[in-house]
Amino acid sequence: TGLVTTAEAFAGFSNQAVITVWAVYIVSAGMLTTGVAEVMGRGMLRLSGPSETRLIVVIMVTCGLMSAFMNNVGATAMLLPVVIGVSESTGVPISRLLIPLSFSSLLGGNMTLIGTPANILGAELLVESGEGSFGFFDFTPMGLIVFAVGIVYMATLGRRLLPVRQSPNDPGALNRVRDYLSEAVVAEDGPLVGKTLRESRLGADYDVTVISILRGGNPLGELSGGTRIAAADVLILRGHAGGLLSAQDRLGLSIGPAGPDSAGLRQGEMTVVEATLAPNTGMEGKTLRQMHFRENYGFDALAVWRRGEVVTRRLGMLALRFGDALLLRGPQHRLEALKDSEEFLVLEPVERRPIRRGKAPIAVLTMLGVVLLVMVGGLSIATAMVLGGVVMVVTGCLTMEEAYASIDWRTVFLVAG
Repeated sequence: TGLVTTAEAFAGFSNQAVITVWAVYIVSAGMLTTGVAEVMGRGMLRLSGPSETRLIVVIMVTCGLMSAFMNNVGATAMLLPVVIGVSESTGVPISRLLIPLSFSSLLGGNMTLIGTPANILGAELLVESGEGSFGFFDFTPMGLIVFAVGIVYMATLGRRLLPVRQSPNDPGALNRVRDYLSEAVVAEDGPLVGKTLRESRLGADYDVTVISILRGGNPLGELSGGTRIAAADVLILRGHAGGLLSAQDRLGLSIGPAGPDSAGLRQGEMTVVEATLAPNTGMEGKTLRQMHFRENYGFDALAVWRRGEVVTRRLGMLALRFGDALLLRGPQHRLEALKDSEEFLVLEPVERRPIRRGKAPIAVLTMLGVVLLVMVGGLSIATAMVLGGVVMVVTGCLTMEEAYASIDWRTVFLVAG
């Protein structure tokens, strides 16, 4: 229409605010993939106890502080499974916790220069008008006031207006993730050895329930929070896929035996998928052992989900029924053969974010370095954040592909436009 020239139309993409926005997403991704944000969230949520009011306050403080230094969506996503687990362990309806969680991510984003794209854009417009710029913490005094008022409101009047959509223990609740049943072997030198079920925090941190414990091939009697876990115990676990896989990575659990095709494969070459029996299958009523599942397909069954029934037998001896969903792990190159099989339907891959805990100190130092470069070094926020993103990739906190994938390009185009 001639309202802007071609150069003017594309100029927004070279604006420092746009550069800062995508760099913030990359640095935030580094905080996520190294588990820094998760550790912060879990540590603070442990302080809440069973009180609903304290839960709301601690959740909002935790998410708000995280959102001040990383993107709001990332902070919320990282705390979401933790909050769901707290809901189930305390009996507080999940709908009364998720709304405060989401509101706090928005309120907390207003406390620093990088907390939200709007702050970044406002600072850049100020520079363009010749009025100087905002400092990294110039938003903090007013942001803290608004944040505190929001917490007080939600913990008092707002809490009374929060809805009760479903009970967290309702198996038909929409907010629940599909539960699987799996068996896991406790490693000889694992962190769970000698701990009680209560101390293991399998329920609170991973949303996983211990149905039974097999010791020496025999099930223990009635379980309680004081039941101690021993090396080589076989735990019969029920929980969602993400919780089971997280517990496997962090607690030294061996979920499902390693198949012959998995020897020597790196973690990136393995995949986890969900599959169910095909309508015309001849496998109904057979066990995985009878059909030589691992030998024929190259996948191990990590867990099984059966509607309306808690299965406590070993997976290899479980007769499959139509409607069962299997959580499978195996080599990436065998996935197509499984998909082509007339016996199984592959439903979807299970998303599994890699956690590189060994890189966590680097991620923390990188974030602190970015803040110091802006506050003390006098570097522009765009330059400092891009340097932070480069450090995250070069040091292996996240891969280049993960860096690209972490950027919300809709936000980038919106700010540029």
